[in-house]
Amino acid sequence: MKYTSLLLLLLSVTLSAQPTLEWSRTFGGSNYDLAYTICEMPAGGFVLAGVTSSTDGDVFGNHGGADFWIIKLSASGALQWKKLYGGSVNDSPYALSPTNDGGVIVAGYSSSNDGDVSGNHGETDGWVIKLNQNGALEWQKSIGGSQRDYFESVMQTPDNGFVLAGHTKSSDGDLSFNHGDIDFWVVKLTELGTLQWSKSFGGSGQELARSITVTADGGYMVVGETLSTDGDITEQQGSSDFWIVKLSESGALEWQKTYGGHHGDRANGVKQTFDGGYIIIGSTGSVNSGDVYGNADKGSNDFWVVKIDNSGELEWQVPLGGTEPEWGESVIQLPDSSYVVAGAAQSSDGDISDTYIGQDMWALSLRPNGEIMWQKAIGGSGTDDCYSVISTSDGGLALAGFAWSTDGDLSGQLNRGKSDIWAVKLAPETVSATADPLANGLSFYPNPAKDWVSINASGVATLRDMSGRLLHTSVLPPGGLLDIRALPAGTYQVEVQAAGGRERYFGKLVVGR
Repeated sequence: MKYTSLLLLLLSVTLSAQPTLEWSRTFGGSNYDLAYTICEMPAGGFVLAGVTSSTDGDVFGNHGGADFWIIKLSASGALQWKKLYGGSVNDSPYALSPTNDGGVIVAGYSSSNDGDVSGNHGETDGWVIKLNQNGALEWQKSIGGSQRDYFESVMQTPDNGFVLAGHTKSSDGDLSFNHGDIDFWVVKLTELGTLQWSKSFGGSGQELARSITVTADGGYMVVGETLSTDGDITEQQGSSDFWIVKLSESGALEWQKTYGGHHGDRANGVKQTFDGGYIIIGSTGSVNSGDVYGNADKGSNDFWVVKIDNSGELEWQVPLGGTEPEWGESVIQLPDSSYVVAGAAQSSDGDISDTYIGQDMWALSLRPNGEIMWQKAIGGSGTDDCYSVISTSDGGLALAGFAWSTDGDLSGQLNRGKSDIWAVKLAPETVSATADPLANGLSFYPNPAKDWVSINASGVATLRDMSGRLLHTSVLPPGGLLDIRALPAGTYQVEVQAAGGRERYFGKLVVGR
């Protein structure tokens, strides 16, 4: 078998000012089009998953109603291909993840039972499609019961299968139990889409799961919101709360926590942090009540960022926004341990200094303790939004959502009618080399590598997958060997904390098998 080259680029990075807009692209037709998620591909470029109900403009081959719309862009934002998948009713994707074979997995819901969709159990099912690197359909799976069932998050698991989270109202078909009304729903699939297990969690009210991540111990963390005070929920602050659920590898409930105030609070994204805890992004309608504090001078709805330790205990929280509503949607941790959160903002005061009239994408960089390093509003005078932010292999950021504007940061771009899918690339922050010779002289052997790589650095080496999940940490002596035998083919983030100093070096690791 031919082995792919192993590329290890390490740079010493210092924090810098607000990043600049590198490129912006819109796609759509005369109806509603929006992107819910974006990912970077190991072979380069980006894939967006969105929904379209258009039949003109950039959209051809609509199956009826709303369809999954998958778009592949080059690293510079040029369109490489676009694909529509669905049936004659409404189908919408909310989640996307790259796969180890170079393709993507996409998940959402389907009300169809024709076209590309088969096996619908009734009303709305969770629908999963696996695409190859060219966007061709490899397999599809309808999962659910006779009621309304949705997927909102998906990740590949270490065994090359997939774990999905969403919500369900069913108690038949692929669901054996419902706690009452709508439950958190977590599903495990094999690599080829065979159902391994399906679990529901909740109480007699509504529970909506919106994000799942694979944890370093092989289990899962699921976040969303709860309106219940019974069943699996042991505490509630009022109205809806963040609900945080830790599961074992087999889907057993290990622990759960609620966080919130006296009004509506909703968790939308979660990532495991480098210290083994979790960072959570969502929105809060609470003001200085319960677990929410520090927003007495802000508006009725703010970003809410919550940091917990590995047992779910609150370490810090921060509401972010101005006097108008803001909605937090997506969070990542960068190799320097800072965070980036993103969503939408309508304010031009408080923590927001540069919005246009209307609603904008809003992204912020936070220090490890939650303090703001920079914030950036992106958009025009219309209604523009962000649902997803990722870090990119060049050290920049990519964001996805929708745009109605044709001015401001969208000047010169088309709006084909109503909302268009919108992708944005932010340039890397300023990178400055230090006097450390490793900044320019790092070497490794062999290349290509299969089992081990020798690095001319000493210190602590940390490997993470591209979602930020911690995989391995080891201490390197000078010229030490890093064991990569357990890594499947794919792309990884690498950090070396230099021995005897404060320097950190970051890079991307590509392993072939």
